[in-house]
Amino acid sequence: MEPAMGGHRDGCIGPGTVQLNIFSWNKKLIKYISGGQPEKAIQLFQQMQQEGMSPDKFTFVQVINACAGLGALEDSRLVHEQLIQSGFKSDVSVRSSLVGTYAKCGSIEDVWRVFNKMLSQDVVTWIAMILGLVKCGQGQKVLELFQQMQQECVQPNSVTMVGVLNTFASVVALKRPGVLMSTSLKVDGIQMSL
Repeated sequence: MEPAMGGHRDGCIGPGTVQLNIFSWNKKLIKYISGGQPEKAIQLFQQMQQEGMSPDKFTFVQVINACAGLGALEDSRLVHEQLIQSGFKSDVSVRSSLVGTYAKCGSIEDVWRVFNKMLSQDVVTWIAMILGLVKCGQGQKVLELFQQMQQECVQPNSVTMVGVLNTFASVVALKRPGVLMSTSLKVDGIQMSL
């Protein structure tokens, strides 16, 4: 007996089934990712393309997140290449997802490359970059980037502050000479110094 939704079972869409639209594919991607099955989400993405369905911006964000969940750097790069070819390369939400994914995969070079090629960065992009640098153990760069964010008049939010304060506390706790030479952090009138 075939399941009711489109005649598919466990992410497989067989011959003679109802053609799914992009919304249906994206819904299935979310199901796999939120269910802790990023590898199935990537397989579904490949199947979707084999069946001639073009991914949209939301699809790319989901697949990028699936790659992050697996720490799959090469898959991330392949999806990034498809993203460039599809015309979504300048979308801020997609590029912010790429920053976070490359950080989770441990590729600081890719993180910087994506961030630096962005035409504009919103607070989400800055958060992704700061948290990515935190993940990659780049404490000094986190603080420098945070100062740059403030210079560009991007207002930090609570997530940004948690990342920056955790980094600041970690650097202080390390007490390694030369890690931070006289760094000062000032946010909303609160001054912290090393």
